[in-house]
Amino acid sequence: MNKKLNIVFIGDMSYPEGMASTKRVRNIIESLKKFNPIINVIVIRQQNVENSNGTYKNHKYYIVAPNKTILQAILIFPIIIFKLIFQIFKLKQYDCKNIIYKYESPSIFDTIPVIFAKIIGYKIIYDIVEDVNFAYSSTNNLIHRIKITIAILLTNMMHLWTDAILYISNNLGIKFQKFNVKYLKKLYYQPISIDFKIFEKEIKVNRNEIVLFYGGSFGSKDCVENLIYAFNNVAEKKYNVKLKLSGKGDKYQENFIFNIIKKSKHQERIHFLGYLDDDKYLYELKSSDILCMIRSNSGYSNAGFPFKLGEYLATGKPVIATKVSDIPLLFTDKKEIYLIEANSVDLLESNIEFIINNYQKSAKIGNLGKKKARTLFDIENQGYKLFNFLRDL
Repeated sequence: MNKKLNIVFIGDMSYPEGMASTKRVRNIIESLKKFNPIINVIVIRQQNVENSNGTYKNHKYYIVAPNKTILQAILIFPIIIFKLIFQIFKLKQYDCKNIIYKYESPSIFDTIPVIFAKIIGYKIIYDIVEDVNFAYSSTNNLIHRIKITIAILLTNMMHLWTDAILYISNNLGIKFQKFNVKYLKKLYYQPISIDFKIFEKEIKVNRNEIVLFYGGSFGSKDCVENLIYAFNNVAEKKYNVKLKLSGKGDKYQENFIFNIIKKSKHQERIHFLGYLDDDKYLYELKSSDILCMIRSNSGYSNAGFPFKLGEYLATGKPVIATKVSDIPLLFTDKKEIYLIEANSVDLLESNIEFIINNYQKSAKIGNLGKKKARTLFDIENQGYKLFNFLRDL
């Protein structure tokens, strides 16, 4: 008889509300719930918000270090290690198959507790959504660079205590196949996952202007400046357009974007919304007309896969996306989505204009994109396969 699963999710993120990392974990949990596993979430650092232990959709979550920066967390390193070990020990169920589901690569904060979990009988899996080697080149912050350097070293050793790796893109799958032959039977492709139920209710807004929307981070990989440049060019041609930007980034990158907006002749049409909670974000997303997923053609971008793309496609709205990662392998240009080369303001501008001038045709393409995304990313389709994989570890 198969034992019941007891899954402890561990991540360095905000919970239960947050950006892509939080939503990935939440959606995976939701996809597994119909199989009735025991689920708990341990948050190493509750980032950007004050929050304590709580319950979300009938599972408990535990905050180890509420609202701590990386530097603050390093200063209380022994306390974090002890609290993680204690919580892992406390959550073990002796009549279940116990699994640690660690979101992202091993870090200085969680490796010792995860190895402890392995020793006391947990199966260990890592859900890898980015290549930490490329993450190093994406920041100039010394503390972040030290953290990433340690993560790279630990990733190269993780086969010593890891039972399985989930990966989000073909590039990451190839990397781990080459990394250690032992992983060949322990690799599992876990794409982005979208809860399509929350997109069932449409939002219709009566207005004259066309609203472009971007929601996500404001890192160098995201090339938000190219979207602003393209928007300025479209607005200059007397189109009645508005641009909404939602999300957050580091202070340097945000200031860089703000300065570009201030220099725009059409800055009154560019609205920076900042970080939005789930309900407000969904409203802005579903009430916009053209959704833009832009990224640079970098190793970092091609190793991961943009979570926001699944949300954009789930709306059924026209989506413009750059050809990075597995996107051109999964979607066909102008049949399900509008694909452009990375770092091309001209192509971004021309596609925005085409959609505005051919919106009925573009809306049909958006609906086809939604249908394709449902077959690829719907949590209802993913849960059964993932549950069987975890059960058979």
